[in-house]
Amino acid sequence: MTIYAVRPHTPDGDAAAARAARPRHGGRVTFENVGKAFDTPGGQVSALRGIGFTVEPGEIFGVIGRSGAGKSTLIRTVNGLEKPTAGRVLVENAAGERADVGSLSIGELARLRRDIGMIFQHFNLLSSKTVERNVGLPLRLAGASRAEEAGRVAELLALVGLSDKRGRYPRELSGGQKQRVGIARALARHPAILLCDEATSALDPETTLSILDLLKDINRRLGLTVILITHEMEAIRHICDRVAVIEKGEIVEIGPVWQVFGDPREEATRALLKPHADELPDDLSGRIVPLPGERTVPVFAVTYTGAEAGEPDLGGLFGVLGEGARLLHGSLDRIQGHAQGRLLIAAPAVAPQQAAQALARLNTLPPRAEIIGYVDGAL
Repeated sequence: MTIYAVRPHTPDGDAAAARAARPRHGGRVTFENVGKAFDTPGGQVSALRGIGFTVEPGEIFGVIGRSGAGKSTLIRTVNGLEKPTAGRVLVENAAGERADVGSLSIGELARLRRDIGMIFQHFNLLSSKTVERNVGLPLRLAGASRAEEAGRVAELLALVGLSDKRGRYPRELSGGQKQRVGIARALARHPAILLCDEATSALDPETTLSILDLLKDINRRLGLTVILITHEMEAIRHICDRVAVIEKGEIVEIGPVWQVFGDPREEATRALLKPHADELPDDLSGRIVPLPGERTVPVFAVTYTGAEAGEPDLGGLFGVLGEGARLLHGSLDRIQGHAQGRLLIAAPAVAPQQAAQALARLNTLPPRAEIIGYVDGAL
């Protein structure tokens, strides 16, 4: 392994605080201006351009983007399945040794991969081998004794909740059980980093949640670094500390999950979040008009991005909007301890000519507020 001097890193914010209590056995991954181009009959196609960020030890880091955005290419540069055509991917293990993945020889790359486990969308299990033989495969390839293999396999099957399935074959397992076998196999050689390439995309929603909870539990217990590649927003929301949004081979947005989801800055992020946005029901959207009328009252959209200090002050909100203010639609949720959501409130006590003044007062509370239209006061 080619070793470089380790530079100090000083992560801050909620994601770093959340990692502070975890065991520190995870690796660090640094992308330095990484690019990747493929030769095709029609010429070179650029899959990655100017990728630069660091995944910290013990972090659960998500990379999300649409199909073809470059997610899988990016994750495959970490374990050398793809070699960058520009820049460097630096992998640092739990002992502080750092390697430039693209510069490693075949032997050095094989040693690096001992520190990196990987799980896949379609499980990649050997159909002719039992569960215990699938899980023990990396250990046999590494020359472990039968006793060492048996002990480690038993430990891993207990960790993923499959001790009673050790003698079963993949065809006898559900999709979720197959993925648990894949996770156990990926952990066989005590990796510092676990790569998850669309690991839940082939699973139903209930099974997806159970696998995500398992990954979160493994991260908490073992302290290993998890990099999760997915197009599923709920997977990112459920377990990740930070997230990067990739679009056409470039990172367009990166930050704590609560921040990126609560206040997306880029169009690509907003497009990914749109199916999960709190859109108006048809019966309500048809009744909101853009201009005030004789009997209409203003409708205020109040957005909590998670950046506000403390809990939402609903008393202050309704105090500004006056007597008779009515909640038409909306919800509040929490991501990483930050309250987020959007409320639509009709305010009969606010005359149209006073709406701008009320809006200015709302924006001092804060949340973020706007007038989205007017609705019949009899609503």
